[in-house]
Amino acid sequence: MKKLIPLLFIFFGITSYAQNKAADQFKLKPEGFQDEVVKKYDGADTEDLYRAVKLWANAAIDNSETAVVKDINEELLQYRIFAPQLFSIEDDGSKYTWDAMFNFTVRFEGDIAKYKIVIVEISSKDAPTFALRGGLKTWAFFALNNEPYELTTPARKTTEDFANNLVESINKVIETNISK
Repeated sequence: MKKLIPLLFIFFGITSYAQNKAADQFKLKPEGFQDEVVKKYDGADTEDLYRAVKLWANAAIDNSETAVVKDINEELLQYRIFAPQLFSIEDDGSKYTWDAMFNFTVRFEGDIAKYKIVIVEISSKDAPTFALRGGLKTWAFFALNNEPYELTTPARKTTEDFANNLVESINKVIETNISK
């Protein structure tokens, strides 16, 4: 347990004013998910993509109507997504589990969808006291030198997989619903 105490996090929000970079997949960094994932869908237009993401949300997000944070018709959709028991970390024989809340945004430009995810909160009822490491914009998945903690490797991967699976599940809906 003593290894775990300096590792974990507190309520956290990121506001990023920096220009987003495109990436093939989301990768967790000390500052959170910084890059956006950009996908091109040949044969689709903004309206097609917008409708497909709405269809995906209705099927994939519990209470999708109340999960909508922003809906700018055919330009942008943003959802607040809750991931209960997203990951667990075992330390000194004890297992601690965390829930997570994300803002997931999809911006539409012609046949391109730009995906962005921000970690809004990570919380646990059973974990020991949280500690924030390295300032307000550094997740405790990482040490002060921005090197990953070995103990949190599975948790980081689970968090990345969750983010990337959102995009992959949308891809499936788009491919199924958009004729080429």
